[in-house]
Amino acid sequence: MLVASDEIATFVYATYILAAVERGEGIAIVPVRQVWKAFDGAYKPDHIRGVLGSMKFRNTYHLSLVATEGSAEDALDTYVFKLNSDRLAA
Repeated sequence: MLVASDEIATFVYATYILAAVERGEGIAIVPVRQVWKAFDGAYKPDHIRGVLGSMKFRNTYHLSLVATEGSAEDALDTYVFKLNSDRLAA
């Protein structure tokens, strides 16, 4: 059974990272709100942000965090990762 952080990380990787690689893009954009909605609000946005901002997530999937964007109400609402497609797990 996956723990919450692993479930979020696996979902984001499969849904956003691999999709960007398949499209030949050099970056992947991950909107926290969309991830939150995909889990029907089961995980708080702060938990999702914690996973996306963690070194464990970046190291596991060989990503570089290049930007975070958001408004004052939705701090760090979007994460932008640089993809290193030759190192990504398939």
